[in-house]
Amino acid sequence: MKLNLYEDNKIREEHVDIHYRQMRPLIRQVIDTVKSDRPVLRGRPADGEEDQRMKEYIRQFFRDLCFVYTVVSVAGAAVNLLAGSETSNTNVLVMFGVCAIATFVLSLHRLLTDFSPLAMILLQYAAACVLIGVLLLLVSTFGEPVSRQGWFEYYRSFTIPYVLLAGLYYARVFSETRRQDRLIHELQEQRSQIKL
Repeated sequence: MKLNLYEDNKIREEHVDIHYRQMRPLIRQVIDTVKSDRPVLRGRPADGEEDQRMKEYIRQFFRDLCFVYTVVSVAGAAVNLLAGSETSNTNVLVMFGVCAIATFVLSLHRLLTDFSPLAMILLQYAAACVLIGVLLLLVSTFGEPVSRQGWFEYYRSFTIPYVLLAGLYYARVFSETRRQDRLIHELQEQRSQIKL
């Protein structure tokens, strides 16, 4: 059996030449995947691609973190202004830590694609709550102790913005998915028209 994969930057078409006498099930699966309408090839990307993806992931994480922290701190400042109260430095740092945890947990949605969207959202919320619990334990150990009512208030003040910002985040993710799906369908239509 001989399998030749051709890829040339100058040629816009990619093709696969396959010569075989007897085919193993794994090879048949590769051929069926290549010939399918919506090919999905699993495997490890080249190191350059992986590095580029990681850099883009980190950039996107910090963009999202900056956006989330800005929205939460401006909203917190507005609430404090209306209520006539002030925020301590510890509270500002905890707010940043909570924003970082929530942004990190939401950015891991690609790892949970095997679950339904509702299960994925609930798992992420539970993970964020556990990590925030660890953060609050650290704060109460090294800083001011957190009362029982304080734990409740932290989780309540986390849940409301989390639900709103997670809704915005998932709306963006799902719109991007729909856009990519439309592009795939357009490419498939162009490919089928070229074959005719």
